[in-house]
Amino acid sequence: EKPQGVAAATGSDVGGLRILLAEDNHINQLLTARLLRRIGCQRIDVASDGLEAVRKAAAGDYDLILMDVQMPGVDGVEAARAVRELPGPTRQAQIVAVSASVVDTDRERCRQAGMNGFIAKPIELRQLRELIESCPTVGGGPN
Repeated sequence: EKPQGVAAATGSDVGGLRILLAEDNHINQLLTARLLRRIGCQRIDVASDGLEAVRKAAAGDYDLILMDVQMPGVDGVEAARAVRELPGPTRQAQIVAVSASVVDTDRERCRQAGMNGFIAKPIELRQLRELIESCPTVGGGPN
């Protein structure tokens, strides 16, 4: 269910979102960042693994974290749990799992780790736009 106000979201709302993209594959980093920019997102930081994602989340104030589930070392599920334990505002960020695997058990693991949603790879522009527009910071919902 989308928060109220989503239809009224403007490009400037989207442009102000602080997004952390946690993805270990360089091509996927480039493609996802490009899609985000097409939607109007300008403030995108990239982490190449789960540990870097947690470090950046601890140092930043993100509205949305797109978290690849399967990364070497600290995977996306572990990283999401760690982000939820951080002090400060980023622990309240929307964390969305990004994975090529869409089985229910994976979705449940992600939910239990504190993730707010799930988007399948390959990421499509329409799905990403809907995800961004449903972000509470854009839609005017509670943060």
